[in-house]
Amino acid sequence: AAACVPQCAAGLSASGGSGASSLAVTCASEASDLARQPALIVDLDSAYGSIGTLLGIDPSYGIADVLSKIGPIDPELVRYTAMAHSELLHVLASPASVSFSEPPPLSFENLDGALTAIKQAYSFTVVDAPRVPMSVAARLAEGSRATLIVFQIDVVDIRTMRSMLAALGERRVAHERLIAVANRYHKRGALSLSDVRDALGDVPL
Repeated sequence: AAACVPQCAAGLSASGGSGASSLAVTCASEASDLARQPALIVDLDSAYGSIGTLLGIDPSYGIADVLSKIGPIDPELVRYTAMAHSELLHVLASPASVSFSEPPPLSFENLDGALTAIKQAYSFTVVDAPRVPMSVAARLAEGSRATLIVFQIDVVDIRTMRSMLAALGERRVAHERLIAVANRYHKRGALSLSDVRDALGDVPL
């Protein structure tokens, strides 16, 4: 499907260390291998830049440069700014990956234009957005075919998940566009998948 119609998936996180960035890399890698076309990862983690760390890249430019563009954002800017980790996996790096000590700010007012250009530039994109405001999360969800919310099965993460789902619902993001991903699940844990489904309601798990 990624080879025919541009696809975009967003990845949100209910807590730090939930594995959302690792899942983003896996999804993008699998999509590029299946389609035999380059896939793009957009790293919006301005605090740590986990994607750059996971892939071992040292970029000079990143998503902040795209979002700071004055005027229309075009696909060529996206392709030029993205760093190739491999032939089939490209990255628009986090501000923290470009400059950890002084990461440039992210101009989210240009997010919609950037997403449009990204979809024109790449057949498949995963946006890793573990620490963005809920207003930004809602815009990502609206602009993506699917939004994965990664969490671990514990009381704190489930409460955070419920708050996130409520906040997205207030911004009119339909639950059908969301997928809850329980990472590091153990059958012998204190909470079962049935408990999680009861807590999260109608969101696919």
